[in-house]
Amino acid sequence: MQTLNAGNTVVEIPDTLLFERIAGQKSNGKRLFEPGAEFLAWIRNYGFCYEIKVPPVLASQKFKIMLDELNRYFGALYGIVGSMEKRNLKYLALVRTSDTNLSVSKGGISGVKQDAYSLNLTNMKLGSLTYYLAIPLQKYPPIIDETGYNNKVDISLQCQLTDLDSVNKELKKYGLELVEKQKLTEIGVIKMKEL
Repeated sequence: MQTLNAGNTVVEIPDTLLFERIAGQKSNGKRLFEPGAEFLAWIRNYGFCYEIKVPPVLASQKFKIMLDELNRYFGALYGIVGSMEKRNLKYLALVRTSDTNLSVSKGGISGVKQDAYSLNLTNMKLGSLTYYLAIPLQKYPPIIDETGYNNKVDISLQCQLTDLDSVNKELKKYGLELVEKQKLTEIGVIKMKEL
């Protein structure tokens, strides 16, 4: 199962205030807070922490157990439930535009340095790039690595990481691009509990 985030979770709740509390944005997609202190304050007010540990005999059922527990809790608290559904959705595919431009890692200690205007991966798998771009590019569809490239790379993006055009301009130096595609994808859906 892929990681759920704002890009691959849909909130289908008609109650405007409840929608904003859950999604952290208005129904038109405008965020209620900027990254940083505003986001941390929102998390303190509306965030929840959940952890599950199951014995090995239940390992294959842990996601179902988790979903049942969360639905029971949030169903009672807010009258909402979550589920996984397959839908035909847009996504950003990380693709190679050239066979020669990728920056094969020079080795060394693997690491990441990131702020709003830069992302530096050292000796990391190319697939990790999609992970570190997911939050800055969360207003866009989710990102999926379709490069098929498994070697470690050194990549440095020096741009506004929330701007797709700027990110693509930097990715071009490495023979990479984020292109919009569409396919049947499993997503998280949060909606009102049926009575």
